[in-house]
Amino acid sequence: MTNIRTDGRLIRFMAGNSDDSAIDDIMASEPVTVRGGEAIIISGSDLPASVYTIAGTPAYHGESRRIILPTGLYIVKVGNHTTKVALH
Repeated sequence: MTNIRTDGRLIRFMAGNSDDSAIDDIMASEPVTVRGGEAIIISGSDLPASVYTIAGTPAYHGESRRIILPTGLYIVKVGNHTTKVALH
């Protein structure tokens, strides 16, 4: 099952298995917020972040909570959380 939530600026994408309770457990155990816009902002976790272009090319890996990259769509992975963000 896939959850996608958006408030216009924040897109949250989490892939999980077909058991909804597993997704709820992951979301409850470590809330991670990733915001797009002019930079990727990560809060709610101290784990390293991996950022990939929409084509799957690695764009960043490290512990920075504010990541500045060129305009585009990115996939951000922090722990068990995977999120799509748009930078403009």
